[in-house]
Amino acid sequence: MNEDDARKLGRAFALGLIEALGGAREPLAAAPAAAPTEEPTWLPVGKYARLRGFSRSTVQAWIGEGLPSAPMRRGHRVNVRAADVWIESGGAARSGRHDA
Repeated sequence: MNEDDARKLGRAFALGLIEALGGAREPLAAAPAAAPTEEPTWLPVGKYARLRGFSRSTVQAWIGEGLPSAPMRRGHRVNVRAADVWIESGGAARSGRHDA
């Protein structure tokens, strides 16, 4: 069975089920469009560093200076929005390390 046959069979099954349940044979409404992809809220240190153009060691040093993060089993996760605010408000400059 190819993909087209499977799709036809699935549609026939769904319409039969709707009819058996006493519903109308109208096609189902399309799902709403997906929201624009948002940036993740929490990222591992390495991914956050790459995303923002910093070295991993700099981000780890900033965590020691107060960069918003949470310890996990295998390292820290950085709160992206809060970390960006921390950096923009001068947290990175106060730490003495910035390699952007």
